[in-house]
Amino acid sequence: MTLPVVIDHNHAVELAPRIWWVGHVQEDDPFQCHVYLIEQGEHSVLIDPGSKLTFAHTLRKIEEVISK
Repeated sequence: MTLPVVIDHNHAVELAPRIWWVGHVQEDDPFQCHVYLIEQGEHSVLIDPGSKLTFAHTLRKIEEVISK
């Protein structure tokens, strides 16, 4: 039996070692921005910074990851 995975979209989600989803889900918006962070210390890379409307959420999630 496989248990369902529960994802908390309010925090950064590690998809693979050092690869994070740091986007924001907007309710009832058919176009979602999927922002990813490849964690590499001072040389981390943000893939698609997303929307200006959601960047405050994205920045908070980035800071969760790189401030470790």
